[in-house]
Amino acid sequence: MRLTSTEQEIGSDLISAPMLFAAYRSARSLGARKPVLLQALQMDEPVLRQPKGRHSVRHYATLCHTAAMELGGVCRTADIGRNMVPDGFSDPGYSAGFRKTWSTVLEAMIKSLDLEQSEPCFHLVRLATGDRLYWEHPGSASDELVRSLFSMITHWFAALSAGHPPLVRTLNFRHSEDRCRGYAQSIGKTAGAGCSFNQITSFVEFFPGALDGANPNHNPDIVNAETRQRARRTSRNPGKKKYANMCYDYLRPLLDKSGLGLTAAAQSFGVAERTLRRRLVSEGTSFREILEQVRQDCCHLYFLEDKHLLTAISARLGYSELSAFTRAYSGWFGRPPSNDARSPDQLGRARGFREEMVGVERVELPTPSMSTKCSTTELYAHAAGPLASRHYSRKTKSAAGPNSGR
Repeated sequence: MRLTSTEQEIGSDLISAPMLFAAYRSARSLGARKPVLLQALQMDEPVLRQPKGRHSVRHYATLCHTAAMELGGVCRTADIGRNMVPDGFSDPGYSAGFRKTWSTVLEAMIKSLDLEQSEPCFHLVRLATGDRLYWEHPGSASDELVRSLFSMITHWFAALSAGHPPLVRTLNFRHSEDRCRGYAQSIGKTAGAGCSFNQITSFVEFFPGALDGANPNHNPDIVNAETRQRARRTSRNPGKKKYANMCYDYLRPLLDKSGLGLTAAAQSFGVAERTLRRRLVSEGTSFREILEQVRQDCCHLYFLEDKHLLTAISARLGYSELSAFTRAYSGWFGRPPSNDARSPDQLGRARGFREEMVGVERVELPTPSMSTKCSTTELYAHAAGPLASRHYSRKTKSAAGPNSGR
C-alpha cells in the first residue's frame, strides 16, 4: 500500500519509545533532574518504558534542549549519545558488536535503533576515499537526534575497536557549529573523530576500507544463540502471545534497573494490573515466568561472551545477591553456575579460545527452555564438536552429578 504525503510526513517523524527512554536515562546520568525532564516531555516514565511506543522526533529535541539548560546551557548531545552505547545484552543492539565484519556490525547497529520511517533514513555509500553513512531524515527538529546518533555510533565503534586502528574519520553536519557549541571538542576528546559543519547533508565518514575489516570481537556463538532466541519468540502466534511478548520486550532492557514489577508494566501498557495478569494467564504464562525466561536468555549470552565474573552477571540480570542467581541457574541448567564459569585467570585467556572457535562447523541447537537440564558449557561443547569437548573434558567430567544425564 502506498502512503499519502501526509502519512509519509507523520511516519518519518517518529522514533521508538526505547530510544527516547535511552536518551532520557543518559541525560539523567549526566545530572539532569528527573522531574524537569518529564515535565518538559509532558509524560511519565511508564509511557517512556512502553516497548512498542512511538514518539515524535520533537520530543527528542525537547529532551536535548532541556538537558542543555539543566547542565549549564551547553550542548550535550555528544555526551547523551555516548551514554546511549549499549553496555550489556539487556540493551538493544549490544549483540551487534559480535558480527563478523565492521560492515555487518554497522548494519546490525542501524537495525537495532528501531527508527520508524516510511523510508530508510540511513544510506551507506561505498567509496574508495572512505565509506559514508548518510542521514536522510527531513526537518530541522532532527538535528539533535542526528548529533546524538552520530555520537553513539562513533563511540560504539571506538569501544569495539579499542587497541585497533580507528574506524570513524569525521562527522559531518548540514547545520552550523553555532547550534552545538562544544560538540566537536567533546567528540574529538572522547572518540578521536573530527567534525565538519555547514555541509550539504549530514554523514559519518569512515577511513578508507575500514568497514571491510574483520571484527576482532566476532563471536558466532552469540550471534547464533540470539538468532535462535529471536526466532523462538517470533514463531509464536502474535495474536495468542501478544501480552507475553510485550512483557518480554518490556523486561529485557530493565533487568538491572527499576520497574520490573507487574504494576509498573501494567501502567506502561495502559491496562489494569488485574487485567494484565488475567491476559497472561490466558496465554499460558505469568509475569514471573517471563522474567525468568528473559534472565535465562541473557544469562546464556553472558556465558557465551565469557567476559564477566559471576558477581557481575548476577547484577546485570537483576539479582541482589549471588545466592539468588545461583539458585535460579541451578533450576535452569541442573547445576550451579560455578561449574560453568571461568576464573579471572581463565577469563584472560578466553579470547584465544574464541578465536580458535571461528570457522568451526556450526550445529543448530534448540534454545534452552525453562525445563532444559543442561549447562551452557554442555551446549557450547556440543555445538563446537571435538574441539570444545577436548577443552572442557576434564571440567565436564568433574562437574557431572546424579542429574547430569537428564
